[in-house]
Amino acid sequence: MLLATVLGVYARFVLGPGLDNPDLAFALLTDQLLPAWVAGLVAASIIAGSMSTADSKMLGPATLIANEFYQMFWPDRDDVQRLSGARVVVVLYALAALISAVTIQSIVTSILVYLTIGMGAIPAFIASFTWKRATPNAAFLSLVGGGGLAAVMALWTPDFLPSMPTYYMGWFGLAFGAILLIGVSFYEGQEKVPHSFREPAVSDGGDGRQDVERARNLLNMVHY
Repeated sequence: MLLATVLGVYARFVLGPGLDNPDLAFALLTDQLLPAWVAGLVAASIIAGSMSTADSKMLGPATLIANEFYQMFWPDRDDVQRLSGARVVVVLYALAALISAVTIQSIVTSILVYLTIGMGAIPAFIASFTWKRATPNAAFLSLVGGGGLAAVMALWTPDFLPSMPTYYMGWFGLAFGAILLIGVSFYEGQEKVPHSFREPAVSDGGDGRQDVERARNLLNMVHY
């Protein structure tokens, strides 16, 4: 973060009026200050890093959807059919990324959009390792409800919040997600919490067979 800030300030100082688009600061510095072969290596490394990050971002959700949602609605499908479903999800994610790249011209804007919607996931994320009473259904509803509310309020800002910046709507999504998480968890009761979440998977003594069974339950929940 510090290096990026320093490069941005340096680009503004060196390029001056020539820096019309701040998103191009690093590219212009590379093109004007480095030899051609070094600039080519820098560009190749950036493309390689972007590709490795992009495929992980697409494969992760696709695997999750194929193993969880696809199997939920079509439990009789085999691994080959789930793999085909995951490939369809990858294509859909790639199309969504392409549309976002075309419609959102500013990197800062895309980061703010991600942060605004992503704030709705914070309550479920924190509860996953701090609150054993949280139920899976409550966490899912918190993610969808909190992120959805933040997205809707960012797109259609209410009339009573005319001067509030768009990215502040994420706080409403965070609060709504926390309310859903706590409310649904208490409504469903502790019996809806998976047994492996309520007790540690490995103990420091006792029956080794119980430890193996608990570890197996965790692996069954992950489905990998």
